[in-house]
Amino acid sequence: MNMPQNRLWIKKELRLLGVIQLITSLIVQSLGYFWTYLFFSQTIVFGLGSNYPPITGSSGYPLWASLLFSLSGSFSIILQKRPSNHMLIWTLTMNVLSIFATLIGVFLATFELIITSRLDSSLWQHVDHYHQ
Repeated sequence: MNMPQNRLWIKKELRLLGVIQLITSLIVQSLGYFWTYLFFSQTIVFGLGSNYPPITGSSGYPLWASLLFSLSGSFSIILQKRPSNHMLIWTLTMNVLSIFATLIGVFLATFELIITSRLDSSLWQHVDHYHQ
Protein backbone atom coordinates (compact mmCIF):
# COMPACT_ATOMS: atom_id res chain seq x y z
CA MET A 1 0.00 0.00 0.00
CA ASN A 2 1.59 3.27 -1.10
CA MET A 3 0.79 6.66 0.31
CA PRO A 4 -0.14 9.16 -2.44
CA GLN A 5 2.75 11.59 -2.07
CA ASN A 6 1.94 13.79 -5.05
CA ARG A 7 -1.47 14.93 -3.79
CA LEU A 8 -1.09 18.21 -1.98
CA TRP A 9 -4.62 18.21 -0.58
CA ILE A 10 -4.01 15.00 1.39
CA LYS A 11 -0.95 16.54 2.99
CA LYS A 12 -2.83 19.70 3.88
CA GLU A 13 -5.73 17.70 5.30
CA LEU A 14 -3.42 15.58 7.45
CA ARG A 15 -1.66 18.64 8.80
CA LEU A 16 -4.97 20.37 9.49
CA LEU A 17 -6.38 17.25 11.17
CA GLY A 18 -3.26 16.99 13.33
CA VAL A 19 -3.43 20.64 14.37
CA ILE A 20 -7.14 20.39 15.19
CA GLN A 21 -6.50 17.30 17.31
CA LEU A 22 -3.67 19.02 19.18
CA ILE A 23 -5.85 22.06 19.86
CA THR A 24 -8.68 19.77 20.99
CA SER A 25 -6.24 18.10 23.36
CA LEU A 26 -5.34 21.44 24.92
CA ILE A 27 -8.99 22.47 25.20
CA VAL A 28 -10.06 19.19 26.82
CA GLN A 29 -7.20 19.34 29.29
CA SER A 30 -7.81 23.01 30.12
CA LEU A 31 -11.54 22.47 30.61
CA GLY A 32 -10.79 19.47 32.80
CA TYR A 33 -8.51 21.54 35.05
CA PHE A 34 -11.00 24.41 35.11
CA TRP A 35 -13.90 22.08 35.95
CA THR A 36 -11.87 20.46 38.75
CA TYR A 37 -10.97 23.89 40.14
CA LEU A 38 -14.61 24.98 40.10
CA PHE A 39 -15.78 21.79 41.78
CA PHE A 40 -13.25 22.01 44.61
CA SER A 41 -13.67 25.75 45.12
CA GLN A 42 -17.47 25.39 45.40
CA THR A 43 -17.07 22.46 47.76
CA ILE A 44 -14.75 24.47 50.00
CA VAL A 45 -16.77 27.70 49.93
CA PHE A 46 -20.29 26.27 50.20
CA GLY A 47 -19.55 22.98 51.94
CA LEU A 48 -21.58 20.82 49.58
CA GLY A 49 -20.39 17.60 51.12
CA SER A 50 -19.98 14.35 49.22
CA ASN A 51 -23.51 13.94 47.84
CA TYR A 52 -22.25 14.53 44.30
CA PRO A 53 -19.36 12.46 42.92
CA PRO A 54 -17.86 14.18 39.85
CA ILE A 55 -18.08 11.43 37.24
CA THR A 56 -16.07 13.17 34.53
CA GLY A 57 -13.26 14.05 36.92
CA SER A 58 -13.34 10.70 38.71
CA SER A 59 -12.95 8.84 35.43
CA GLY A 60 -9.88 10.90 34.54
CA TYR A 61 -11.43 11.71 31.18
CA PRO A 62 -9.65 15.05 30.68
CA LEU A 63 -6.28 13.39 31.14
CA TRP A 64 -6.62 10.26 29.02
CA ALA A 65 -8.70 11.90 26.30
CA SER A 66 -6.19 14.73 26.06
CA LEU A 67 -3.40 12.18 25.73
CA LEU A 68 -5.26 10.32 22.96
CA PHE A 69 -5.99 13.54 21.04
CA SER A 70 -2.39 14.75 21.30
CA LEU A 71 -0.98 11.38 20.16
CA SER A 72 -3.48 11.22 17.31
CA GLY A 73 -2.62 14.75 16.19
CA SER A 74 1.11 14.14 16.45
CA PHE A 75 0.88 10.92 14.45
CA SER A 76 -1.17 12.69 11.75
CA ILE A 77 1.47 15.40 11.40
CA ILE A 78 4.30 12.84 11.35
CA LEU A 79 2.45 10.80 8.70
CA GLN A 80 2.10 13.93 6.58
CA LYS A 81 5.84 14.62 6.82
CA ARG A 82 7.14 11.04 6.55
CA PRO A 83 4.53 8.75 4.97
CA SER A 84 4.95 5.02 5.61
CA ASN A 85 2.68 2.03 5.99
CA HIS A 86 3.67 1.58 9.63
CA MET A 87 2.87 5.19 10.49
CA LEU A 88 -0.40 4.97 8.54
CA ILE A 89 -1.54 2.05 10.72
CA TRP A 90 -0.60 3.90 13.92
CA THR A 91 -2.34 7.06 12.76
CA LEU A 92 -5.53 5.24 11.82
CA THR A 93 -5.52 3.36 15.13
CA MET A 94 -5.08 6.55 17.13
CA ASN A 95 -7.79 8.32 15.12
CA VAL A 96 -10.25 5.49 15.83
CA LEU A 97 -9.35 5.65 19.53
CA SER A 98 -9.90 9.41 19.45
CA ILE A 99 -13.35 8.88 17.97
CA PHE A 100 -14.18 6.52 20.84
CA ALA A 101 -12.80 9.06 23.33
CA THR A 102 -15.07 11.71 21.81
CA LEU A 103 -18.12 9.46 22.08
CA ILE A 104 -17.28 8.59 25.68
CA GLY A 105 -16.83 12.29 26.45
CA VAL A 106 -20.22 13.17 24.99
CA PHE A 107 -21.80 10.36 27.00
CA LEU A 108 -20.08 11.44 30.24
CA ALA A 109 -21.01 15.09 29.77
CA THR A 110 -24.64 14.24 29.01
CA PHE A 111 -24.85 11.84 31.94
CA GLU A 112 -23.28 14.38 34.29
CA LEU A 113 -25.63 17.14 33.15
CA ILE A 114 -28.62 14.87 33.76
CA ILE A 115 -27.38 13.99 37.24
CA THR A 116 -26.54 17.56 38.27
CA SER A 117 -29.85 18.92 36.97
CA ARG A 118 -31.67 16.70 39.47
CA LEU A 119 -29.59 17.65 42.51
CA ASP A 120 -31.08 19.69 45.32
CA SER A 121 -27.91 21.51 46.17
CA SER A 122 -27.43 24.09 48.85
CA LEU A 123 -25.27 26.01 46.37
CA TRP A 124 -28.31 27.45 44.61
CA GLN A 125 -29.80 28.56 47.92
CA HIS A 126 -26.61 30.49 48.67
CA VAL A 127 -26.50 32.06 45.22
CA ASP A 128 -30.17 33.04 45.39
CA HIS A 129 -29.70 34.49 48.87
CA TYR A 130 -26.86 36.75 47.67
CA HIS A 131 -28.98 38.25 44.89
CA GLN A 132 -31.95 39.24 47.05
